[in-house]
Amino acid sequence: MDQTTTSSTETQPSPVFSELSPKPGRRVDPLLDVPREERTPHHTRPWVLTNMISSLDGATALDGLSGGLGGPSDRIMFKGLRRSADAIIVGAKTAVVEHYRRPQPNDEGEIPLLVIVSSHLHLPLDLPAFVPPNPQGSQPSSRPPLLATSTNASSSLRQGLEPLAEIVQFGSERVDLDLLLQDLHSRGIHRVLLEGGPELNGQFIAEGLVDEWNLTIAPVLLSGQSSRSAHGPDPRERPQLSLKRLWQSQDSLFGRWVHHAGESTLR
Repeated sequence: MDQTTTSSTETQPSPVFSELSPKPGRRVDPLLDVPREERTPHHTRPWVLTNMISSLDGATALDGLSGGLGGPSDRIMFKGLRRSADAIIVGAKTAVVEHYRRPQPNDEGEIPLLVIVSSHLHLPLDLPAFVPPNPQGSQPSSRPPLLATSTNASSSLRQGLEPLAEIVQFGSERVDLDLLLQDLHSRGIHRVLLEGGPELNGQFIAEGLVDEWNLTIAPVLLSGQSSRSAHGPDPRERPQLSLKRLWQSQDSLFGRWVHHAGESTLR
């Protein structure tokens, strides 16, 4: 879910966020409060959090794009969650459809590593994420994305992409997500933001690799044929999560649920 495009709504007054749980009525600021939420990495892998949006009836895209569901409030939450991450993981299809670009600096002034998961490397060479942004003063230099792929990927496709990204193989038939997370952990990455799409989300859930689920519920009914937030194989165990916060802004709801094994509160 890439929402880096500048919107005219950003010149309007900033939306107000209020807490419904656990402290009803409290005014909150996602840009400040979300990065302060504790996210402790595991011994061998980073903490994995998601950011998804859906309509009231569960649709995750409008006209094929997740950004079509979001408004000014969701864009602020999007920025707050990205500020919390050392790396952002996205599936190849979502990266292409949503025209992914390289991330902006996070809460600590560092630019998160963009990781694109593509078992077969079917990616266009002109994907915006492959193009470095224009230099802006003393802003940290942008890193090329990491392409996580499999040994099954075509060598010719790999050669074409090598000048544009770092390419690392994890697994044979498809990307081994556990090996990918271990590699990121070895790079000093402690918090990973998973931005979909639904198939990649489903793989993370099936392998028990999701620690935190963030969901924006947009106040609209869409019906249609849009997919749900995650789909794929049944998980080894059905994860049980606890509601840690519920915020409201402009009739949208913003929930954060944490896996029981990774209980987390504000520092």
